[in-house]
Amino acid sequence: MSKVFGIDLGTTYSAIAHITDSDTVEIIDNADGQSTTPSVVFFEDATNVVVGATAKQGAKFNPEQTVSLIKREMGRKGPEVERQFFGNTYTPESISAIILRELIENAMEEVDTDSKKAVITVPAYFGLNEKNSTKLAGEIAGIDVIDIVSEPVAAAVAEGFDFTREETVLVYDLGGGTFDCTIMTFSPDEGIRVKAVDGDRTLGGADWDKALYDFVLDQFWEACASQLGDEYPEDDVAFVQELQNAAENAKISLTKKTKVRVPCAYAGASTLVEVTQEDFERATRHLLDRTLECVDRTLALGNKNFPGLKVDKYLLVGGSSRMPQVADALTEKYGWTLQKTHFDHAVAKGAAMIGQGIVEVPAGDNGLPDKQEGPRELLLPGHGQAGTMTIQNLLSKAVGVKFSNEDGSQYIGHLIEQNTPLPAEGSVKASTLGDSVQSLPVHLFEQKGEVPSEELGANVEITPESGAIFTDLPNLPKGSPIHMTMKVDASGLLHFEGYEPSTDQYLRLEIEVSTMQREEVERAKEVVSSLTRNE
Repeated sequence: MSKVFGIDLGTTYSAIAHITDSDTVEIIDNADGQSTTPSVVFFEDATNVVVGATAKQGAKFNPEQTVSLIKREMGRKGPEVERQFFGNTYTPESISAIILRELIENAMEEVDTDSKKAVITVPAYFGLNEKNSTKLAGEIAGIDVIDIVSEPVAAAVAEGFDFTREETVLVYDLGGGTFDCTIMTFSPDEGIRVKAVDGDRTLGGADWDKALYDFVLDQFWEACASQLGDEYPEDDVAFVQELQNAAENAKISLTKKTKVRVPCAYAGASTLVEVTQEDFERATRHLLDRTLECVDRTLALGNKNFPGLKVDKYLLVGGSSRMPQVADALTEKYGWTLQKTHFDHAVAKGAAMIGQGIVEVPAGDNGLPDKQEGPRELLLPGHGQAGTMTIQNLLSKAVGVKFSNEDGSQYIGHLIEQNTPLPAEGSVKASTLGDSVQSLPVHLFEQKGEVPSEELGANVEITPESGAIFTDLPNLPKGSPIHMTMKVDASGLLHFEGYEPSTDQYLRLEIEVSTMQREEVERAKEVVSSLTRNE
């Protein structure tokens, strides 16, 4: 049996798991003996990098050489998200690749295998762009990425299900830097079907840390302002990093304690700032409310698309879901009975189970279910048994084409809507807006934010670098028909077909949405592979 790892590439912490020889799923500890690894990279010099706890601890002394929260930038490109270290340029994909390489190379050493096969997880609301960026990060790290799987699906698989009956599950997944809410159904006949998805890519435990940091800093300043005078603590990088770490530790302590004391000292002034659970909850209530808004949208989508949908089980996933305020708010607002999970480990464990299931149920000559037309088939363990299941995901972000109005204004017409089951297809019959048309460019877009909108700024262009254009058209008059169809297959590959009837001309594209060109990927591989891992 070929070894397949499951990787939870997290915003703040990452984890890796595998199926053991005794068919149990197990998290693999890192070199520090910890089950999770901080998703932090420190560039020591031109050839040496450090990943994990040491990088995180050293950030207060070398913040300009340290990168964290890089997952929030996946799918974006350009100078604003690139980093420069010792003469090399690093994209979000290449920095993520350094984290992935650390995880898998340590895992290979721990379990004594040469396999680099892995399933990597992403938030359920990640669009085509972000998913492919994650896949590229794996490729740059030298990993054979056999699938990209949504985090809530992986977590639900890890928690187990009964092959003999249908069950609908809602997953509330609050991680270190991202939030997901997903409804899915497990059925012996239809397998795993994702019914509704919503989320926020800039919301997670790190934001609770920041709110607590701000609260403690304000209290420190209020208590010691007369001693500090013109000295302002946030001007000192070491103080900031130390207080950030203290705020994170205080948040963790407040999951079990009713109050904590945070020591603060700067420029001869010092005090112990007391923080109660009530203080913490008041300071972060606006963040919790944002998750509840996502939950409301998910429930509304589920009931709109599947009237009468009834949820049987509610799972709390992600390390930040441990905070008492989460369970309290969900119980108070919705009256749910919540099931806790292996908060930090469920996603990686589920990814390993899915990865092994893919390998054990080949779908093609190459032994992997590559570009399946329908839902992916897997061999998964259930409650003391094993069975064949399929997973059908949703299109988490709407895709469409840019159109123009008579007045010159432009908008995005979505051909396939958000939360459509995959594979999916959408068509439109458009027409030329002007006379004597000899060429006609087509611009393809994907929804950018959590809520779909026709506004140009609420979408991101995904047209290939080579462009998409009808050429040699015979001076088409105004109102000439143009037929356009978009398809997204089960693996997330986008297909576009345009048809111009008078010339019988087709414009066909298979689009693997990407933030990097192939030569950029190859260059990133060279740079990352040349770096030495310092433990």
